[in-house]
Parts: sequence; C-alpha cells; structure tokens
Amino acid sequence: AVNLSSFDAAVCTVQDDGAIYDGFAAADISVRVFLKESFGEAEWRIAANSADDRYFIECIDFPVLTLPKVKPKNKSRILFPYNEGALIDDSDLWSNIWLNQGEAQYPSKGCFSVFPNMVCSQMLAYLWEDVGLYIGAHDSKRAPKEIIMRSDAENLTLGFRLFCGIGFGESYLPDLPVVFAVTDGRWESAAERYRKWFERHLPAGLCKTADNLALPEWYSDSPLVVTYPIRGLHDT
Repeated sequence: AVNLSSFDAAVCTVQDDGAIYDGFAAADISVRVFLKESFGEAEWRIAANSADDRYFIECIDFPVLTLPKVKPKNKSRILFPYNEGALIDDSDLWSNIWLNQGEAQYPSKGCFSVFPNMVCSQMLAYLWEDVGLYIGAHDSKRAPKEIIMRSDAENLTLGFRLFCGIGFGESYLPDLPVVFAVTDGRWESAAERYRKWFERHLPAGLCKTADNLALPEWYSDSPLVVTYPIRGLHDT
C-alpha cells in the first residue's frame, strides 16, 4: 500500500469552488476538492483522477477534522452511529474499550465502524453545550464507508473513509456531498438533519408494509412486536 496525503502534493491550485492537488511523486493522480454553499450549509465533494495503472485507489479519507477531545467536564459530546447509536462524552474511555478496534481491515473482526454493518447511519456530530456540528455523508447509493473517530494525546479526529471500489488506473468520481451543518447542542437535532435527507432518498424498492403488494393480506393485521436493548452505564 502507498499512503498519500494532500501535503504530498507538489502543487495545490486554489479555485473559486475548491482546489486541485497535483504532483504526487509516488503515483500519477490528481485530486480535486469542491466546496459549495447550499441553504446555509457547506457541501464538500472530492474526485481523484488516475493516470497510473500501477495502482488502484482503495480508499480516501475525506473529510478529516481535528477537534478537541470530548470530556464530561467540558460538556462536549459525540453522536456516533454505532449499532443503534451512541452518545459519547469521554473520547479516552471510547478509545480503550473493545468496540474501538482501529482501522477496518480484512478479515473483519465484526466490530469495525463500517457502514453498512455495525454503523447504522452515514453521519456523526460534534456537540457542545449550545451548538453542534453535523457531518453527514449524503450518499444515496449507500456505498461502503468507515466512520472515523480516533484520539491521540491531545486531539480527536473525525471523518469518513470512502471505499472507492475501482480498478487499476481508474478514476474515482462520486456524486457524494459531505455536508457540514450547524445545529443546536442537542443530539436529536443532528439526528433529525440526517432523517430529513434519508426520507428524501429512500433505498430503491423501499415501501410501507401496507403498500407492499408482495405480502399477504394477513401480514398487516399481525401484532406489532417491538424489541429493544436495555443498556446501562458504559454499555454494561
């Protein structure tokens, strides 16, 4: 594997709607980042054009944000879509539990923060006491991606790892906006922002049970059973 960073580009050309990164010594690729304002929110996009058939682009970490670690004393939290969802107020505690197994690798340990799998949604949020930063990958094709949340001694890293699924010398040109939106400090507000996008971009073929003609008539008359986990402090 060859790991490239935007800092490895010999040339960065700033444009009205973003920037182009060129001149990578290790591989003949060009990366373009787009930024667009839409209804008071920021939409980020990325594309990687490859002219190098020696390699294929496996994944791209985009965007990647560095923010202060969350601690109970400073009233900051992370809304993280692990399983049915988690509200994390101590990033050091999260880093030391078995659920946080680091970068997704093959073979899978079954507990990586990958969507669709252990992660239920393509979003996360950084929450302060009275304001929040919503970060949502609005990918209607629902391609595989890792939700990144890692911490070091000083900082917390948040973002997405986009798995490209392309071959040698092919370019990665997704129509995938990553949205930054300002919300209030409640996790419900960030979740509602994702819900609004989700309900406008339902998976193909999805319909309400009552409208599903493939089901027998008695199906909609059967009792409704709701099952949910009861969780305690620190998932015990």
